[in-house]
Amino acid sequence: MDGRAVERCHPHRDGELDASAISSITRAPVPRRARLLRHAITVNTIPPSLVATPLARRSEQSGEVPPLEVISQMIPIARPGTPEDIAAACSFLRSDGASYITGQELNVNGGSWM
Repeated sequence: MDGRAVERCHPHRDGELDASAISSITRAPVPRRARLLRHAITVNTIPPSLVATPLARRSEQSGEVPPLEVISQMIPIARPGTPEDIAAACSFLRSDGASYITGQELNVNGGSWM
């Protein structure tokens, strides 16, 4: 048995992040991770970042968050992420090329930090 687990964390409905959820499995105690690793199962996390999704646009339109274009000016790459950006990172972490990567957080965030 082998496999990959990629954990993508999302904000709660009220927009708050549960810090423990961000890396709950990724940074599990060593004995727990060892059981997964014996079966060649790697576990990594992609923390939340600004991604232009329908939910983000609705939050913008309702005034819950500033316009994405304004927030994008604070990101070094000067644009919000796309679902395809996140999917590409997930695809890599699930590939054989990532078979030696485990217990990591891959920040797909255009160079910004949340």
